[in-house]
Formats: sequence, C-alpha cells, structure tokens
Amino acid sequence: MSRPQRRWTAEEDSKLQREVEAQMAVNDGSVHDWNSIAQKIHGRSNKDCRKRFYNGMVDGLRKVRSEAPH
Repeated sequence: MSRPQRRWTAEEDSKLQREVEAQMAVNDGSVHDWNSIAQKIHGRSNKDCRKRFYNGMVDGLRKVRSEAPH
C-alpha cells in the first residue's frame, strides 16, 4: 500500500537544501547518504528527498513554473 502524496512545504525545502549542501561540503560536491537526509525531514523517504532535489530544485534554487497567459 502506498502513502498518499503531499506537497512539499517551504520548511521542508529549506531543510532539504541545508542537508544537501552540508553533505556536498564534506563529500566533494556529491550526496552519498539520502537516508540520513530523509531522517531529518519527518515523513519523507530517501527516495522522496532525492527526487525532490533533482526534479524540483536547480542549483539549490526552487524551480518556478511559469504559466503562459491565456
């Protein structure tokens, strides 16, 4: 049975960003332990965190969807 999806909050994005930056600082610019990051963000798995970082953020900045005017 899968968990219901929920939106990421600004607080979760901020925590994710801090934790990823901390790991990158000690691992020569890469993240090796998504489990330790997920443990610090309640209710998120290592896969949730990895996908959010790679698909929802660019260079640590949150992607912003631009909508074309109708």
